[in-house]
Amino acid sequence: MSKLQVWFDGIEITQYLQVKMGKDEMLLPERTDDVLSPGNMIGSRLRSSKVVKRTIEMPFIMTGDLRNKTDKLKEALYVTEPKKLIMSDRMDRYYLAIPDGSISLPESDSVDWSGTIKWLCYDPYAYDMREDEFEFSDTAQTVSLSLDYRTKIQGDLDSNPNTIYGAEWHAIENRAPDSFWWEWEQYNYNQVQMLDGITGSYQRTQLENSTRLMMKFNVLESINNSYPGIWQRYGIIDVADKIAWLKANLTKFTFNVWSYGQGASGYGVRVQYWNGTEWTGTQVNTASSPSKNSYTFTAAEVASYLDADGYFYALSGTNDTDANTASTMYLDYTNIDVTLTLPVSDALVVTNDGPLPVPIRFELTNHGDNGFFGITNDTESILLGKTNDVDGGIVENSERLFTTKQDNSIGLSQWTINDGVLNNLNETPVQAGKFHPPYEKRWRLRNNGGYDYWGNSASNNRGWHGPTIYTEFGVDSKGATGAVNFTSRAYVNIMSTNIKQGGLTQVNISGSDREFIAGVQLWKPNNGHGGIKIRIGKHWAYIDENNARWDRFFGSIQIDRHGNTYTITVQDIEGGTGAKQTITFDDPDSAKIVANGFTYWKAMWGNKINDISWQDFYDFWFQKDNVENYVDIPNTFNDGDSVVIDNDQGAVETSVNGSLFLGMQEIGSKSVMAYQGTNMISFMYSDFANRPDVKAYIRKRYL
Repeated sequence: MSKLQVWFDGIEITQYLQVKMGKDEMLLPERTDDVLSPGNMIGSRLRSSKVVKRTIEMPFIMTGDLRNKTDKLKEALYVTEPKKLIMSDRMDRYYLAIPDGSISLPESDSVDWSGTIKWLCYDPYAYDMREDEFEFSDTAQTVSLSLDYRTKIQGDLDSNPNTIYGAEWHAIENRAPDSFWWEWEQYNYNQVQMLDGITGSYQRTQLENSTRLMMKFNVLESINNSYPGIWQRYGIIDVADKIAWLKANLTKFTFNVWSYGQGASGYGVRVQYWNGTEWTGTQVNTASSPSKNSYTFTAAEVASYLDADGYFYALSGTNDTDANTASTMYLDYTNIDVTLTLPVSDALVVTNDGPLPVPIRFELTNHGDNGFFGITNDTESILLGKTNDVDGGIVENSERLFTTKQDNSIGLSQWTINDGVLNNLNETPVQAGKFHPPYEKRWRLRNNGGYDYWGNSASNNRGWHGPTIYTEFGVDSKGATGAVNFTSRAYVNIMSTNIKQGGLTQVNISGSDREFIAGVQLWKPNNGHGGIKIRIGKHWAYIDENNARWDRFFGSIQIDRHGNTYTITVQDIEGGTGAKQTITFDDPDSAKIVANGFTYWKAMWGNKINDISWQDFYDFWFQKDNVENYVDIPNTFNDGDSVVIDNDQGAVETSVNGSLFLGMQEIGSKSVMAYQGTNMISFMYSDFANRPDVKAYIRKRYL
C-alpha cells in the first residue's frame, strides 16, 4: 500500500502520522433499501433504494513524539460538521468527511502507534476541486456533431433514435423506405459503433434476390439528443418549423458509409440516398473490405430530403444470390457529420463532462424592472417572483377595440384584402395577391403559393408588390370612434433564407379618413443584411439599415401613443437574434389624427417568386387608452438586484441581495440539473424586462 499525503479542513494531518491507502473509497457507498415481503410471496420486492453514506477507513502509523503529535492530531480532527478531505493520489477532488471519533489510544509506554481513522462521508460523493463556469454567448455559436449508432439499443428510440433495416427483393431500389421490414439485431448494432474494421452483416439466400441495408437517421431528434432542449431554446414545436430552422442554420451535412458486399457476381456494393421520391445518387465500389462512400448536401437539399418526420434515408446493397453464393452485406460504420450555427437566444449552454448529473448554481444580475425569473431544462424548472407582474398601467380603464380572432373556421372575415394604408415611400408599391385561409394549428396568415399569391409588379419588373390585410376598429362601448391615446401590438415574422428577391413587411396605424399615422417597416434585401425604418407622420423617426441583427425577426411590434408622444418597441422573440429597439418620438401634427385603422403588408421585389424571405402574420390587438397618465408599478426585482439560486442537495434555495427569497419561490420548483453532455438551459423573464446577466456553475462529482 502506498503512502499518502492527506489534508483535512486545510491542515495536513500527515505531518503527524504516516497514512496508508485504504480500500473503502474504492468501493460503492452504503445503500438503504425499502423492501416489501407480503404474505407468502417468494422473495421480496424492492420498492426504493438510495445511497446514504460511505465510510473511508484510513490505516496509519505514528512514531516519535507521540504525546505532542496526538495533541496536534486531536486539534486537527476536532470538528462538528463535515469538512474537506483531500488525498494526494487524487488532488483534483475532495470528500466532505467527519472522523467518527473511534481511534484507539496508544499504550503509555509505546514508541509507535498503529491505528485507523474512520472518515464518515454522509454525502457519499467526491467533488471536483474546480467549478466549471458558463455564461451567455452573444455571438452565434458553431457546433459540430456526428449522428451514428453509438449507444444504440435495438427497438429503443430514446437511447438512439437512428435505426438500420434490412430487406431482400428484386430491384429493391424501386421500393420506398417503408418497404424495409427487419430491424438489425443488437449484435450487429454493436459492430457498427465505430470505424474499426469489425462489421455487422446481413445475409439472404433466396435465389436471385439482392440484399440491402437501409440507414434511417432521425436527424431532428439526434440533434436534440446531442443538445438537449435545443428546440425549446428557439421556441420550435412543429417538425416543419424544425426543418425550416435546420435549413436556415445548417452549414455542413455529410453522409458517410463504410461497407462492402458479396453476391453471385462477386464483390460489389451500391450506395444511394432517398430524395423524397426515389433512391438516387448511386455510388459503386467493388472492394473486398469496408470502403468509404460519402455525400455532402446543401442545406436546401437536406430540407427537401427529410421526410415529414425528420428522417434521412440511405441505402447500401450488394449483388444477387444464386445456388452457390449468398447475397451478403457488410457494414463497418456509418454516420452523418453535421455543423450548425446556433443563433443567439435566451438560453445557456452548460456542458457536463463528468460521470454523474450535478445541480447547477446560478448567479443572476437583474437589469431594470422585472417581475419574475424562470429557468428550465427538459425536465426541471425554477420559478421566482410573479409571472403576472406588469411594468405599469393607465390609472383609468382602457378598452380593447380589436383583437385577432385566431379561429381558422372564420377564415379572413375580419379583414379587407388589398385595401390598406401604406407609407407609400417605397418604389411603386402595389397591393396585390392573396393569402391562404388559415389552416394550421398555430394560427397565422401566409401565402406560400406562386404568382397569384403575390400579384405583379409594375411593367418594368421593378417595385414592391404583395397582399395586404386591413381593418377598422369602429366604436368603443360609449359609441366613440377610434382612439387618441392607444396601445397596439402586432406579431409578425420576416426571416431570411438564401433569398434571390427582397422581402418587405409593413405594420401601419391609420386614421378614420385613411391618413397614415405611424408604422414600422422591416425588409431583407437579396445582397445584404436586413433593416428597419420607423415612420411617424411625415418623419422617419428611426432608421437602421444593413444590420445583421435584423436578418431574422420573429416577434412583436408595439406602437403606443399618449398625448403627442409615440413609443415604439420592436423586439425579436422567436427569431433567435434577441434584437430589441425602443424609440420615443413627439409629433403634434400626427397626434391630432384619431387612430381607427390597421394595415399589414407583405411584399416582394420584382417578379421572381423563388427564394423570397419568409413573411407571416400571427396576431394584432388595439387598445384604446382613455387618459394620458401612466403609473409605474413597482416590480419584484429592481435594477441591479443580485439573485443567487443554489440547487444543491436536491432543494432550491434562492437569495436576493444576500437574503433568503423563499417566499417568492414557486413551491413546485425543482433543482435544474446538468446531465452528462450538453444541456440547454432556457431563461424567461417579464416581457417588459431586459435579459439578466447570468453565470452558471457546476461542480462535477464522482462515486
